[in-house]
Amino acid sequence: MPGKAPSPWAKTLAQGIGARVKHYREAQGMTGRALSARCTDLGLEIRPAVLSTIETGVRDSITTAEMLVLSAALGVPLAALLLPVGKSPDVEVLPDVTVSVDKALAWIDGDPVRFPGTTGPLGSALVAVTNTRRHSRMVMYAASARERLTESPDDQARQREWEMVKDNLRGLRATMRAYGETPPALPGDLADLDDTPEPIPDVVITDIGNGAWGEAGFRIGPADPPSGGDA
Repeated sequence: MPGKAPSPWAKTLAQGIGARVKHYREAQGMTGRALSARCTDLGLEIRPAVLSTIETGVRDSITTAEMLVLSAALGVPLAALLLPVGKSPDVEVLPDVTVSVDKALAWIDGDPVRFPGTTGPLGSALVAVTNTRRHSRMVMYAASARERLTESPDDQARQREWEMVKDNLRGLRATMRAYGETPPALPGDLADLDDTPEPIPDVVITDIGNGAWGEAGFRIGPADPPSGGDA
């Protein structure tokens, strides 16, 4: 029995990316030569003639390196080049798999999205993405908490907030190490918080949402017992 004909998905995807590159370039009043020069300045030569083949859809594909550099050169999110964000409600995210753009965007952002004919997300990869996202939010919250304490050093509520933030950030970084992950470097003004010498494998970070400490607040809680173990 003859096999299924190849899907034109890859070429269609490349054409869509090229069209969006052109759109965002022209929206900034930038010439092709100017964009090419920006890419070269960023370390990847994309000659004007090559850029033209990308924008007009002559190219059947676009490399990961080109995508990253074009995104940076245009100053737009990578997802805005990869997906028709704000332009179409749906996208063929995989060959013969069409989903809403918001679902595709969630997948790219690292959410546990599953498509027909695929396996679920790898647990360890999902944990790493989630922990790194959480770390970014906690660092921003820690910087704000420290600033508030600096402004009101005698305020006991600010002192308690700062102590909680320190414990949570240290705990998250220890938990990441326990999972074999490398935590992101802390900003210079928060570097003194990274003083937990050993990982703490028996803690999890629980997002408390709009709790007493605000939207970015977190707390440390005991990990769930292993399956079949004692509570």
